Amino acid sequence: MACQDFDLNSRYVNKDDSSLTYYQPFEFAYDYWCRKRGSYDIQDLKAGRDRKNNINESDYEYYKELIKTSSCWLCKAKFTILNQLTLDRIDNSLGHSKDNVRFACQYCNVARSNRDAKITRLKIQLKRYYLAKGLPMPITSEDTYHVLRNGITGGLANVIHRYNIKDETNINKMKLENTLQSANVMSTQVISYDLDNIMTHITGVDFNSLYPAVFSGLKHDFIKYTGHQIYMPVRCLDSSKFHFVYGDTDSMTLAVAGNPNKDYNHGFSEIITDQQFYDENFYKFFPDPSKGVYDVKKLLGVAYEHCGSSLIALASKNYWLLEDLDKKHPQTVKLKGPNLKSNPQINKDAYEDNIRNGTVVQGRNISLRQHQGKMSQIEVFKNGITGTHTKMIVLPNQCCCPFVWQLTADKSKSQAKILDKLLKRFDKTKKQIEIAEDSMKLSIQTILKYPRRLNLTEFVDEIQIQDSDNEIPVIIENADKIQYGGKTIQDCKSQEDIQKALQNLVQTQNVTHIRGDGEKGFASNQLMFFYNKNDIKTYFVNGSKDLTNHNRVVDSVIRTIKNAFGQDD
Repeated sequence: MACQDFDLNSRYVNKDDSSLTYYQPFEFAYDYWCRKRGSYDIQDLKAGRDRKNNINESDYEYYKELIKTSSCWLCKAKFTILNQLTLDRIDNSLGHSKDNVRFACQYCNVARSNRDAKITRLKIQLKRYYLAKGLPMPITSEDTYHVLRNGITGGLANVIHRYNIKDETNINKMKLENTLQSANVMSTQVISYDLDNIMTHITGVDFNSLYPAVFSGLKHDFIKYTGHQIYMPVRCLDSSKFHFVYGDTDSMTLAVAGNPNKDYNHGFSEIITDQQFYDENFYKFFPDPSKGVYDVKKLLGVAYEHCGSSLIALASKNYWLLEDLDKKHPQTVKLKGPNLKSNPQINKDAYEDNIRNGTVVQGRNISLRQHQGKMSQIEVFKNGITGTHTKMIVLPNQCCCPFVWQLTADKSKSQAKILDKLLKRFDKTKKQIEIAEDSMKLSIQTILKYPRRLNLTEFVDEIQIQDSDNEIPVIIENADKIQYGGKTIQDCKSQEDIQKALQNLVQTQNVTHIRGDGEKGFASNQLMFFYNKNDIKTYFVNGSKDLTNHNRVVDSVIRTIKNAFGQDD
């Protein structure tokens, strides 16, 4: 059905064909003709074919005129500087004589070789048809396979968030963001950022029906029983309170920030945004306990695969799960390769050690094999836990960033990366220690001890940043990622926000001077009135391309963050 309009004699053009995109006409030069004629003589000599009537230099003018109205006899493509002319023999048992050759492009000539001309032409035309129509096709070229193989990451199974511990791990999200790196230079980055919600449990579901549109609301002809469309219950759930952990062809596992006072069996009941919609549609997908076990496997339904409190998933089909309500088997380890019963060293500690230190854990398999009537015991050592995840880019906070075209791993930032930079610059000054309370000191000690489990907002808020502190350049660089009160520092730069921050500042500190980098909000009439009222001298840099950068924040705002945004949320 897909090839019902296929015509063997038509010319099918791929819009991405480099010979058309960078089109330059083919120049049939005399030197080119002499080189090709010489190579054909050598071919026929090696193959033992008769060369008496082969083409020669005197045929140049004949073929020069003929090429003006000719194309490849196999694919009908015109000849260009990237799609050059060759001569294909009609009868492969004869030499390159004038009556036994015809024009063919280099790809088609090689593809045909000594094969049947009609079958080869059909394959070539089908390939060009598939490319022109955007249809899938079998791979027949080994070179094409190796080019594609570099981009193959495996099946559908994947891990997005590897470290999910109850009452510890924040719900994490990712976003693709364009930022102004310097004057007239845009930088695209994938940002991984933590929300304030902390996960309470793990919920895993398994799909009963592998329908093509089971993950979307798109219409599909195969979905005959629900109006050719499926409406997913996620519509009524608060997406800021769960994130995707692990998924396979027909299953997925989510980390949910539910009610910490309930056990992990309450599923999604505490993150509902539309209770009526939830009540009306939830049991159309999930098993209804009032209908018995047969409702678990209903058409287009999902069933609970596992529920737990914590999950560490290093890669596809490689995870540790804690189900502490299950007194018989509270911990589950799933790993392909090693026999888990004979390798007790593959446990939670091994998974955590791999995340923190990159420790590789080996496993040993013992089996019996018979060879020539002799039974032997074989020991095979395999890598059990390596932490290698070839399908995604693993960030320091254990969030896995998908491969994005033209984005490299250094373009993916996480809160942990920013915090690492802050920790490298962090220097507890005497003033910071004097101002800090015991709880703040303890917080900083915890931060320094476990740098991978930091909360960026709390860290910046607790370290009592001053104008000259070493942390200032790092905060300026990441002003569009550090959040206060649901806003980034960069967003907190309107007239109202700045005045609100300054108002808190003058109430707690003696402010006599304010410096600005050309941000319009600082020089507004509203703020100028505020400066005059409070006898504050102002210094503004206007029109400076070096300092006016919306991805940065001036040090006067940095100085007010703790006193304003951190308290007025």
